[in-house]
Amino acid sequence: MHPDDFNFFANLLRTRLGIELGADKRYLVEARLKEIAGQSGFGGVAELLVHMRAGADTKLVTAALDAMTTNETFFFRDGSPFDQLRSLLPELVRARDGGAVRIWSAASSTGQEAYSIAMVLEEEAGRIPGLRAEIVATDVSRRVLEKAKTGFYTAFEVQRGVSAERLARHFDGTPGGYRIKPSLKRNISWEHANLLNGFSNLGLFDVIFCRNVLIYFSRENRAEILDRLADRLRPEGRLFLGAAETPLGLTSRLVSAGPAGGGFRREASVVGRAAAARR
Repeated sequence: MHPDDFNFFANLLRTRLGIELGADKRYLVEARLKEIAGQSGFGGVAELLVHMRAGADTKLVTAALDAMTTNETFFFRDGSPFDQLRSLLPELVRARDGGAVRIWSAASSTGQEAYSIAMVLEEEAGRIPGLRAEIVATDVSRRVLEKAKTGFYTAFEVQRGVSAERLARHFDGTPGGYRIKPSLKRNISWEHANLLNGFSNLGLFDVIFCRNVLIYFSRENRAEILDRLADRLRPEGRLFLGAAETPLGLTSRLVSAGPAGGGFRREASVVGRAAAARR
């Protein structure tokens, strides 16, 4: 791959998706784009990139960028955020006063996180009177969103995080694997969204899961995304990031909500200014 071709693609990836690729990642581009090059009738990745530089069709560019997204995920990843959600639910239900608790799974990938949230909600429904919830799951990759919508997972995928009890309760066995039961899918909406762009159209949320994705963005983009996430949080809301992610040093609009693993909330003065503006 010629350095100019790599630089073109790295810049395209940075501009469109915010993903940063150093020169040492040329091998990754080669590996991820090899299949697309073959499927599209090109002799190799170099030929594919030359074609893209000359003004390839939109579908081909989208497929190439999509191939570079990292979709590593599994059910109940890291555990603690889902335990925290369970603990928060009574307070959030009281705050909504009959309205639905809104939860956003940003960068939801192939759906395991959103379905894990749905399992927690269903398991808590009998314990918390009046619990109603809405889950919005978004991702920049339309390909993984389509997989997530099916709710189908292989035995290997469900073994990563799903207990035998949950498997029996929330899945139906089917040839080749397991399918999420319709009751879990009912309150989830799947939408295409790019965290680099504005997402005010999604509304306000009581809980936002935006985990293990900010690490792929530049420091500047992380700061901008975190500020916009703060705008989407209700005053008593909670933001959960990945274990290696933090808003500290990037924004003053989010502060720790308590012990390690407890997530982040809007800074008090920000909440106060928002309330004053509404008056």
